[in-house]
Amino acid sequence: MFKPIPPIRERITEAVKMFAGKRCYGVHIRRGDHNQARQGSPIELFVERMSRALDSGECEAFYLATDCEDTRAQLRKFFATRLFTLSRPTSRETIAGMQDAVLEMWTLAATEKIFGSLGSTFAETATWMVERPYETLSV
Repeated sequence: MFKPIPPIRERITEAVKMFAGKRCYGVHIRRGDHNQARQGSPIELFVERMSRALDSGECEAFYLATDCEDTRAQLRKFFATRLFTLSRPTSRETIAGMQDAVLEMWTLAATEKIFGSLGSTFAETATWMVERPYETLSV
């Protein structure tokens, strides 16, 4: 579909090392200006599904991509060392933020399965790029 430029590919390689050797699921929780995702995919659904995945042995860890720092902080409280994420917030308003979004999409694509928000195509695109299983979490 598309191939990131070499500096971003290097960042993707480094990001994927965070969860190398673990059965890791990707999680994309869209917030920002996306009302359908905020209302249809509350964080409680993600916490519940992620907890079930850990308890059942489906996976050992999660890579979280989100545009919301509060969401990132809440999930860190629940999953601590089992949650991997970028260390800085992403923004669609800067070149660096757009590059971070590409980094997050490809890092999601490197996980075994992806949980995503209602109405958001970001995680679905990651699954299409590499044919991963995808599950929309919605009420």
